[in-house]
Amino acid sequence: NPPDLGAYEFNNNATPLAGVYTVGQNQNFPTITAAVQALICNGISAAVTFNLTDATYFAESFPIVIPTITGAGVTPNDTIVFKPASNVDPVVKGNDADGIPGGGKYITFDGWDGLGAVNRDLTITNMFSGAGGSVFAFKDDGSRNTLKNMMIQGGNNSSTATQGLIAFRNALPGGFGNDNNKILNNEITPVTGTNVYSAVYSLDGENRGNSGNTIASNLIGNMNYYGINVPEQVPAGASDGAG
Repeated sequence: NPPDLGAYEFNNNATPLAGVYTVGQNQNFPTITAAVQALICNGISAAVTFNLTDATYFAESFPIVIPTITGAGVTPNDTIVFKPASNVDPVVKGNDADGIPGGGKYITFDGWDGLGAVNRDLTITNMFSGAGGSVFAFKDDGSRNTLKNMMIQGGNNSSTATQGLIAFRNALPGGFGNDNNKILNNEITPVTGTNVYSAVYSLDGENRGNSGNTIASNLIGNMNYYGINVPEQVPAGASDGAG
């Protein structure tokens, strides 16, 4: 039997997504997971924005894997954005070794709802308490993605240097690395009572190097060892108030 990818799996007449959609109860998509499945099965034909309309998203099944999406990046304007709807402060919570991993491209999680001064209106938490848990993970040549203006919280209890709440992992065999991603203006902290080794960690076991990534203007607190631990990055820049 083929793998079960959800309600959109066998839509042979799929129309590519384009424009603005809402995610929440009684909206275009009930969950972020459902929105991602639609992206996987339909692809996009223009810029797509998903507005999160609910205060809580506790029914998400981590990991929410976002691979390369057909149509993303065909032009510089063909991007995918997840953000809060106006005047909503969504909290997304799950529990798995990986929260939102993938090798997608041109995908942005922007925690600001667009009103007033820039705020961190979106909170994403991975409650996984075992070793190795991440909230976001770039892998399989994930590139030109942006994580910004969010509260990012994780609960992994790790005593090794190869873990981070935001992790850059292996490139595809023979690939190019997880390149040109941006991590900007987030608050990155452990879940209370956990011991997280690093906020951001990068190591590519394929030895392709993760290059051109920018990590800037984040607030990092209460890590067990490192704020940013990127020994093999070919940096575009990394600067933070880590503590």
